[in-house]
Amino acid sequence: MHEKQIDPPTKSRLDDAMALLDSRSRHVMELWLEGESHQEIAKIIGLPERAIALIRRSSLWRLRDLIALEAAAEDTEFSPGRPK
Repeated sequence: MHEKQIDPPTKSRLDDAMALLDSRSRHVMELWLEGESHQEIAKIIGLPERAIALIRRSSLWRLRDLIALEAAAEDTEFSPGRPK
């Protein structure tokens, strides 16, 4: 019987981008992605809710930019007709 070989799962663009955040921003984003509210995150981390909101917002922008850069690099890397 011929078995199909399955590659190990690749990390997502979000995982790659999250790894580039500073530890506090990454922690805030992980908690937020798990469904925690700003209030809950503030209690866990020990910062005011306003600080959590600012960290989350700036992290979202940073993640958006990092993911866009990664996507653009992949598009350039794998353009049809481009020599390898």
